[in-house]
Amino acid sequence: METDAIGPTVLLVDDDEAVLQIGSRMLTKLGLRILTADTGDTAVDLLVRHAGEVSLVVFDYSMPGEAPEALFERMRAAAPESRFLLASGYSRDASLQALLDRGCHGFIQKPFRMDELKQVLQGLMKSEA
Repeated sequence: METDAIGPTVLLVDDDEAVLQIGSRMLTKLGLRILTADTGDTAVDLLVRHAGEVSLVVFDYSMPGEAPEALFERMRAAAPESRFLLASGYSRDASLQALLDRGCHGFIQKPFRMDELKQVLQGLMKSEA
């Protein structure tokens, strides 16, 4: 799904349709253009098709059928200029930290509120400049 919002483009990757809908609404309210993917393959395809456009990828830690490290590496290879925000309902632990150590730019705990998302995104945008 794509929106007509003006602003940086964010790819939201999650296998839960409700998370995609709610997350898209939140990101749109923040003035961002949204792409959504419900599988890792769709996410990589969108990153390839929108090469250079996607500033940020917000992705779920537990996508079916693929280890989070493998998905992260595939997405990063498809969009090395993008920043990556890991989202998970799990607490931040050693396995989540390992992804951050591999180059993922941040973490947000699900479910997240609008103010939390805005704060994390602002931090990512500042560190990008």
